[in-house]
Amino acid sequence: MLKKNAVVEALHRAVAEKGEDYVYPAASSGYRGGACVYSERNEAGEAYPSCIVGHVIAALDPEEFQAIVEYEQRMDESFSVNELIQGKHGSYEIEYGGNRYAEAFVPALLMEDADVESALSIAQSLQDSGCTWGEAQEGFDRVLAGESRWVVENEIRERKREREQGE
Repeated sequence: MLKKNAVVEALHRAVAEKGEDYVYPAASSGYRGGACVYSERNEAGEAYPSCIVGHVIAALDPEEFQAIVEYEQRMDESFSVNELIQGKHGSYEIEYGGNRYAEAFVPALLMEDADVESALSIAQSLQDSGCTWGEAQEGFDRVLAGESRWVVENEIRERKREREQGE
């Protein structure tokens, strides 16, 4: 079970490492069709965290992160933070032992607090819409502090639109 304070620390650490001005490449360039993925692989085939929530999970629950890596590799699809929290199940075709069916499964990500789930979801949503990781962290922190997710998200996205129009 992920503890609230640990999630806050891991998200803040990820933002500090990448920088507050970092923009996730899928959101800004059409990379991977604009889809967020929790993990990527380097040239040696080693998995590493990709999106902001992927960084949090890799830091706090390596087994869960590995399940996500395997799911994304087999299913070649992205999925939301809400699906991650509930658990994700899918099937795909392979030929193995005469059968042409296999499954991929990501266990439910257990959180100590429903507020953390909502805060992670807004951080992911802001990141996916092209906001900086600093803005995603701001949204995360504000939702954790009890502000309305919808108000926070709209304010930050509007600020992003204004910034882009001024460029």
